[in-house]
Amino acid sequence: MSIESDLQRRLDENVKSEADESTKEECPDINAVECHDQNVQEMSIIISLVKNMNDMKSIISIFTDRNINILHIESRLGRLNVKKQRKNLEFEPLELLIHAEVPCIESESLLEELKSFSSYRIVQNPPMNLAEAKNPTVNDKVPWFPRHISDLDKVSNSVLMYGKELDADHPGFKDKEYRKRRMMFADIALKYKWGQQIPIIEYTETEKTTWGRIYRELTRLYKTSACHEFQRNLALLQDKAGYNEFDLPQLQVVSDFLKDFFEVTVQILTVIRKIILFEFCNYKARTGFCLRPVAGYLSARDFLSGLAFRVFYCTQYIRHQADPFYTPEPYNQALKNICIFPSGPIDCCHELLGHVPMLADPKFARFSQEIGLASLGTSDEEIKKLATVCLFPRSPMKPHKERSITYSFSIPLQQHALSDKAVIKPFIPMKVINEECLVTTFQNGYFETSSFEDATRQMRQVFTD
Repeated sequence: MSIESDLQRRLDENVKSEADESTKEECPDINAVECHDQNVQEMSIIISLVKNMNDMKSIISIFTDRNINILHIESRLGRLNVKKQRKNLEFEPLELLIHAEVPCIESESLLEELKSFSSYRIVQNPPMNLAEAKNPTVNDKVPWFPRHISDLDKVSNSVLMYGKELDADHPGFKDKEYRKRRMMFADIALKYKWGQQIPIIEYTETEKTTWGRIYRELTRLYKTSACHEFQRNLALLQDKAGYNEFDLPQLQVVSDFLKDFFEVTVQILTVIRKIILFEFCNYKARTGFCLRPVAGYLSARDFLSGLAFRVFYCTQYIRHQADPFYTPEPYNQALKNICIFPSGPIDCCHELLGHVPMLADPKFARFSQEIGLASLGTSDEEIKKLATVCLFPRSPMKPHKERSITYSFSIPLQQHALSDKAVIKPFIPMKVINEECLVTTFQNGYFETSSFEDATRQMRQVFTD
């Protein structure tokens, strides 16, 4: 089963409702529809289109010609009795859900005229525009998930632990100025909406100095440990996106870099034919990924849903200067069971120097999106498995003994991963998902595979299974 067919299955459950309740073509007794006042009643009618697409225009005209106020209208793949007759139809049947204020004196003639065009039935309390629900839940089986990139606005502020919240053992806990800066960055992220430009940050000299120390040390390590793709993209980021040791890159500039070369796919747009379709946008892109500011820890489900739209969440604040090579970010042990994201030292160094270079690689970007797509509408148990695997794929690195150019997926704490203390294991996804993801310390082990292609092949098999 492919990712697309699995999504189709989830969406079938998502929209399953009236099909098993009734297959009748005749309308129920009109008295079953309650009048709100003496003259007007609200009616919700599902109308099946079985002849041709022009019926849609004619049906809407039936309402407008009577000056009936249509409150809501949406279309979907047909699920009435015509579903059994699709092989005999010239086009795939559709259904219209129309919710309208109907004058009582018009209701009988309205339904009679609708009958001449198609089958129909009245429904009580139909689900409408589920993505707009304040507490979105599709049904008991399938969790709500975003269907358009703008829907990420609904989940991106569902932060489990804010970056401005520091534990007593954090090096910046008693630094009032540092805490003030963290609050400023959190406020920027919480106010951000899809389509806006990411605000430009004027970083302090202290922040620039901290960045410089980390940048110089990591770029030194990358020369001997990072894979070819990582090194190539890091060079491009240095040339095109402002990566240097003297100042921090701006998220908007980096995001624009990821969209700077050739046309590619992008947003999940809508649910039609019970599968997720993709819209191809006419903008230039390297991999189609973009960055979105975030205020702190997200749940694994929310983080992965961003990957489905090629959106990567990134903080704008930097770790405290007192301990630049590792920072104990706020972490509540109670969050462990829901496998939070991101892991380890969550700050702009972690994301910009650990993740972004590989997001500029088309194959890695596509693979990351596939992981995101696999997460949509799936169970909490499956989310935890996907998240566990995702905690390990970071900047791919050569093995410390240089047997050949291979990839070792790990959190980008290269000094530990390349030391004699590190345990290197073969990359087997079904074993990786049983590993404990350590957030506040080094991992117990790292995973090595012969090639990135081999890793993606294994992961796609996991998605299928």
